[in-house]
Amino acid sequence: MQSFDAVYARMLFAAGVRTQTELADILGIRQASISDAKKRKSIPSQWCMRLYDARGVRVDWQRHGVGPVYDEAKLAELEIAHAALAAQVAHTVVALQ
Repeated sequence: MQSFDAVYARMLFAAGVRTQTELADILGIRQASISDAKKRKSIPSQWCMRLYDARGVRVDWQRHGVGPVYDEAKLAELEIAHAALAAQVAHTVVALQ
């Protein structure tokens, strides 16, 4: 694995965020956990999997910077899930009116 700074920068870039707080929200962790990881110079592998699950960012790319950034199949899966959620929300809004 490459340096903490390189992996962390790729995670921020691929997630489309700029701050520890924004990344922590996507990963479902506390911002303080990112600060602790920075001090240890070590990114838990779970974080890479969570970013994959949330945004379709390939783990190999996060860790090593090689290959495509995104997993196209995962992006399609996320898009379908997002569309289904949007439909549920729209249905709920209509039902509440």
